[in-house]
Amino acid sequence: MNNAALRCMEDLVFMKQLHLFDQPDVILYHPGHFPELNEQLLSFYEEKGAELILIPGVYNSFLKQNEYNYYAPLLSKAGISEDRLMAIPNRNEAKSVESVIHSAFEFLNSTPYRNVLLAGKSFFCRRFYLLSSLYASDDKVLDVLPLQDNREIVPEKWTLSEKGRARVLNEVEQLAYISNEKLSKQLEEMSK
Repeated sequence: MNNAALRCMEDLVFMKQLHLFDQPDVILYHPGHFPELNEQLLSFYEEKGAELILIPGVYNSFLKQNEYNYYAPLLSKAGISEDRLMAIPNRNEAKSVESVIHSAFEFLNSTPYRNVLLAGKSFFCRRFYLLSSLYASDDKVLDVLPLQDNREIVPEKWTLSEKGRARVLNEVEQLAYISNEKLSKQLEEMSK
C-alpha cells in the first residue's frame, strides 16, 4: 500500500487545533475512561482558562460510575474551581456519544457562550467536531483540543498497534455513518 493511503486516513480521522479563538468560553470535555487526559486538559486550562467545563454525566462501565462524578473531584482537587465544572444536562437519558453531544448543545445553544473547545482523544476529534457542528447553533465557534491517552493512537503511531488500527478504522466507519444518516438528511431538508 502506498503511504498516501495512510496519510488520507490520518487526514480523515485526526484533526488539529484550528486556533479560532484565544480563550474558550466553554470546554466540552470527553475523557471517557482515560484519566491521564486530565493532565493535558489542566495544562491548557492553566494557560487559557474557560468559564465552564462540561463533562458527560453518563455511566461509564470501565470507570464503574458516572463520568462527571469521577472526573469533577479530580479536576477540582487539581485546582479547577468547582463552580467551573458542570455535568452535561442529560436530556432523554442520553447514553451514546452523539446523544451526549446533542444534549450538550441543547444546553449551550441557549447560553451566551460562543467559543466552544472540544477536548477529547486525538483520534476522536474529527467525529467530535462533526457531531458538534450538527447540533451547535450558527453563533457558536468550535475548535478542538486533541488529547493523547497512553495508547499512543496518534497520526505518527496508529498503524503500529492492533488497537490503534482498530480505533482509527472504527472512526472511519463512524464518520461514514454520520455522513449517510445525519448529513444526508440535513442536506435533503436544505434542498426543499
